Amino acid sequence: MSILTRLTRETARRILPSTRYLERMGSIESNGSTPVFLTFDDGPHPECTPQLLDQLAGVNAKATFFVLGSSARKHPELIRRTLSEGHSIGTHTWSHLSAAKVPVAKWINDVLRARHEIEAITGQECPLFRPPYGELTPLSLIALLRAGTRIVQWSQDTKDYTTSTHDEFCRWFINNQPSAGAVVLMHDNQKITCAAIQEGLKHWQADLDFLAIPMTAEPSTAKKKL
Repeated sequence: MSILTRLTRETARRILPSTRYLERMGSIESNGSTPVFLTFDDGPHPECTPQLLDQLAGVNAKATFFVLGSSARKHPELIRRTLSEGHSIGTHTWSHLSAAKVPVAKWINDVLRARHEIEAITGQECPLFRPPYGELTPLSLIALLRAGTRIVQWSQDTKDYTTSTHDEFCRWFINNQPSAGAVVLMHDNQKITCAAIQEGLKHWQADLDFLAIPMTAEPSTAKKKL
């Protein structure tokens, strides 16, 4: 991650409310359990995403999916299924552009194209957004705020895209117990993640509620327990 991105993220973390920028969720009622927020980037994937949705349903967990507009156009039925099963949707640009590598006008157009696509598919507003690679620049941050997005980063990164075995995937969960409000980064185009997520989650303590980040700034009332 570039120095400019680190400085921009630190500034956003310090000065913006959680309704506009967050790296972990704040206080939320969860029936005395510990709320944790699973997030998945880079979908929808025609093979992996359905498997992942089945796995999450099997442990009564909800999650947030940050989708690519180009993939959503190809697989709108997966966007609708994701929402119908109680998960939330955010966008991840149209074509996975890094804010640090292209002019801000081109980048924000890519961001908005994805948002418009998802809103056309779902018929509802989609303000949640995660920048590819977590990259932000001062100009891209300003553009996102002007566009009314809620920027969601993460507090724990599984680095599942570097994982080659189920054992390695599960070992991360064993070694990284989450705290309340943790936002956990994964990818639903990774075969190991979509096949082994149930096994991984069962290595965490039993009193966790896996919740979706609300698609509005209001606290979620949906509470799902593993």
